[in-house]
Amino acid sequence: MATNEDIQLQIDALGAALPGASAPVRIALQAQIAALLAKLDAPAGNSLTANDINTGGDVVVGQKIVIHQTPEAEGGAAGLSALAQRLHALLTDKWFDLNDIQELAFQLNIDWDSLSGDAKAGKARALVRHCEKHEMLPKLQSLMRLARPNLREQLT
Repeated sequence: MATNEDIQLQIDALGAALPGASAPVRIALQAQIAALLAKLDAPAGNSLTANDINTGGDVVVGQKIVIHQTPEAEGGAAGLSALAQRLHALLTDKWFDLNDIQELAFQLNIDWDSLSGDAKAGKARALVRHCEKHEMLPKLQSLMRLARPNLREQLT
């Protein structure tokens, strides 16, 4: 069984091929990446595909919805977990612009218009909070790593 580190390496390799790929190849690569992202959240012993994630972000195995238990978010000034605070800080720094944040929301299948905020900081905060609420922070983190390989160390 592949470890999360092995899966992340596969995601990074596929992501490196995205920029120069034609549209059909890009769609196929994105589907492979989505399947691998789903495996990062998979309960032990189960192999999931992107089709095993419903629109609410729940992992569905057969007819059963598997609810992930996560530790309570650690306090912090913004009321976000440590990971969420780190992702928010990177999104609002010079590394990502508003269009990049919108692309991340699109890749996560999050309606951009439903995220509160008008400017970069507000949209970034709303995206991170949405991802934290729906247990999608690992997926956001992986997509950010794909978009900015130079930030790999800060995103691990």
